Amino acid sequence: MSILYTLEELLSWIKQSWTEEQRGQVEVVTIDMWDGYFYAALEVFPNAVIVIDRFHVEKKAAGSDQQTAPPDESVLYQGKNNES
Repeated sequence: MSILYTLEELLSWIKQSWTEEQRGQVEVVTIDMWDGYFYAALEVFPNAVIVIDRFHVEKKAAGSDQQTAPPDESVLYQGKNNES
């Protein structure tokens, strides 16, 4: 999977990866603190609660300069019907 750099690229990827019906069934979206994730989640997951993941909140609170999350928190899940 390539790295997504813009909100528009993220929105396009989500819409290609998940049907509108699947996106409507999402209940919770966990994001880091990039505002692009927040605005994308608002647009494409209309029924979901948006949660900023604990790792990023703690990192911000601690003022950490660490750039990588633990492996289990850094995986972007594409859904059941899509290949990674």
